[in-house]
Amino acid sequence: KRQVQTLHLRIASMPSFFFGGEKIKMYHGTTKENAQKIKSKGFMPSLDGMLGKGVYLSRDINKAKLHGDGTIIVSEVSVGKVKRIDKQGHSMRKAWGSSGYDSAWVPPNCGMVRRGLEENCIRDPRRVKIIQVSLASSTEATAAAQGASNAAARARAASKSTSPSAECLIL
Repeated sequence: KRQVQTLHLRIASMPSFFFGGEKIKMYHGTTKENAQKIKSKGFMPSLDGMLGKGVYLSRDINKAKLHGDGTIIVSEVSVGKVKRIDKQGHSMRKAWGSSGYDSAWVPPNCGMVRRGLEENCIRDPRRVKIIQVSLASSTEATAAAQGASNAAARARAASKSTSPSAECLIL
């Protein structure tokens, strides 16, 4: 009986998209130019990244806003079988795709993603259906470019630091 209760607690604490082929609304931040390419040709999986090869999206629009010039691609994603990657050094961080999983999920506030935001990586771009492209205004594009410049300056300064926190930068 105790095992059954534990299982129910674990299932209840997992996001609903862990089950089957549910379709989830997700966001991808990019530039206006790249959005046009993605819209016409579809997503191309990155060759590498925090979770390996795949299309990177998030259920949190604030995560998507950290990338590009403020242009957001809204998508419907059939997540399939999902692997939870919730710590640095996870044994399947980049191997989930070759282990029978369709996507990987990094939960919020687990120490994997800067600012504690969640991230998803989808192995097959055919699982990602573009719903809408929201182009950035010139004001948003300028602010995004300034933010990227500030982030790069902080990263350069941190890499010159000898403090232990510089070793903990998570991209």
